[in-house]
Amino acid sequence: MSLTGIIAFSSGWSCDFDIWSLDLQTGQLAQLTTSEDVNDMPVFSPKGDEIAFIRTGADMIPSLCVMNSKGGSLKRLTTDLYCNHPSWSPDGSKILFTANKTSGDEIDLCVCDRSSGRIDVVFSKSGIEREPSFSPDGNKIVYAAPPKSSESTQEIHTTDIWLYDLNTKKDTLLCSHPARDYGPVFSPDGTSIAFVSHRNERSSDAYSSALSKIQNTIENGDMASIDKAIEEIQALEQDSDIYVMNADGTEIRQLTSNPGADVGACWSPCGKYLAYTSSAPGNQAAERIKIIEVETGRDVGLKYDRAPLRADIEGARARTMNRSIWQKVIPDFIERKFIDKSYWGEERRPSWTA
Repeated sequence: MSLTGIIAFSSGWSCDFDIWSLDLQTGQLAQLTTSEDVNDMPVFSPKGDEIAFIRTGADMIPSLCVMNSKGGSLKRLTTDLYCNHPSWSPDGSKILFTANKTSGDEIDLCVCDRSSGRIDVVFSKSGIEREPSFSPDGNKIVYAAPPKSSESTQEIHTTDIWLYDLNTKKDTLLCSHPARDYGPVFSPDGTSIAFVSHRNERSSDAYSSALSKIQNTIENGDMASIDKAIEEIQALEQDSDIYVMNADGTEIRQLTSNPGADVGACWSPCGKYLAYTSSAPGNQAAERIKIIEVETGRDVGLKYDRAPLRADIEGARARTMNRSIWQKVIPDFIERKFIDKSYWGEERRPSWTA
C-alpha cells in the first residue's frame, strides 16, 4: 500500500525555522512560511484546511498562530503568553495548547475558541503540563506531566503520561516510569496512544538502579569517574524511542529502537502508521522524518528530494539574525551551548492529514 496524504513539519537552522508540507504521493515539498522567525509545532486541523503552530518572533514570545494549509491568512491568536504544543479539538472549534496563563511559574492546559478568540484554562495543577492531545470523541485529554511527588532527585526531570476527563474532571495516571515518558497522542479510533520514552527497554527497577549508580558516582567519585558518569547521564537523555499502548495504559509496546532520539510521533489518518523524527546519538541537529507501520514495527522507507530544505537552511546560515542586540552579539556556536540540541533540528514535529 502506497502512503497517501500530506505531512506538515518545521525545518530550519539557528533562529530561522519555517513550516513545510510534503505530499507523500508525489514527494513534492512546499514552503508554507518564509519569515525569519521560529515557526514550529505545526498541527493540521481535523479537516486539513488549517494549520495551528507556534511562532517566536522578535519579541521572543512563543505565540499560538493559525494559517490555512497553503500558508496564507496567517493570524496570531495569543499575546503575552508563552505558548507551546497546539492540538485541535476533533470538531475543529478549539485549539488546545500549553501556556503560562495562571502564573509565570506554571504551565497549564489552555484552550482557544476559534470563533470568539477567547482563551481559557482547561486544567491546572502544580508543575508543568506539556504536549496535550484530545481524544477522538473530544471528552478526554492525554498529556505529560511530572509525578504527583517529585521530591526525589530521580524524579526531577521525569514526566509521566496522564489522562484528564473533561466530563468527570478526573485526572488519571496512565503510565509511569523513572525515565521520561512524554508526547502522547491518541490514535484516530481512540483505542491506542503513542508516546515517547527514554526507558529504552529497561524496567522501572533496572532504570532506577542504573540512575542511582550514576548519581552516586557523581556525588562520591573522582573527576575521571564523574566525567564518565555525566556521559552516561547524557546517553540516557539522548536515547528515546516511540512506544504505543492501549488507551487505558495497558500493554505498552516499544515500536522503535534506533540509537539516538526518536521523538514527535503523529498518527496517519488511517491509523496504520506513525510518522516521527529520528536523529543519531549526539546529533539532534539532523533530525529526519521516518514512518513506521504500527502493527509490525516495519520502517517504511520515506524518500524525497531534500534539496529545497538544504537550500533554505543554507540561506538561513548566510543571513544575519535580525533580532535583539544579544543575539546579534553572541556568536551562534556559543548560543547553541545554552539551548537544547533538539531545538536545532532540520525536520521536526510532523503532523499528518489525508
